[in-house]
Amino acid sequence: MKTQIALLGSGSIRTNINKGEITYGDVYNVLPFGSFACVIKASGQQILDALEWSVHSTPDSFGGFLQVSGISFEVDTTVKSGCKSDANGMMTSIEGERRVKNDLVDGKPIDPKEKYTVAGTDYYLLDNGAGFTAFDGAELVEMSKKTDLQVTIDYIQNQLGGVIGSTYANPYGQGRIVAK
Repeated sequence: MKTQIALLGSGSIRTNINKGEITYGDVYNVLPFGSFACVIKASGQQILDALEWSVHSTPDSFGGFLQVSGISFEVDTTVKSGCKSDANGMMTSIEGERRVKNDLVDGKPIDPKEKYTVAGTDYYLLDNGAGFTAFDGAELVEMSKKTDLQVTIDYIQNQLGGVIGSTYANPYGQGRIVAK
């Protein structure tokens, strides 16, 4: 979606795509929820807060753990999470030392005052899905009429030529997120 950053919660990704021919059903099984793609303009502080919420349960599982593109960061698991939430599981504040370190966009530290374009789904960026309140007040730049499923299909067909290559072979990603 031609943004600086893309984010998607791990809980949105339901299975792997096996090597070989890919069908519509294969991609649907990965992204079955029908969330709509969107673009927001968020401050660096909102992004840092979202990353912190994303890792608040690490090393335990959390469906809101963000898969990222255009950004990299480290998670210091020796630091106790300072994320606070309300009775509904919505992030309310972050106190104390942060777990997210060495956060970079385009090789530069995230500037809390800078504005960045962020692609994702309405569930996480607009609707507080998985407790993500960090993006409240962010400017909506584009609301796509396409779901995450269709955006992924278009990407596979148009950008990858219908072939998911070795770039995506490592199930642990491309080193954008490092836990220590």
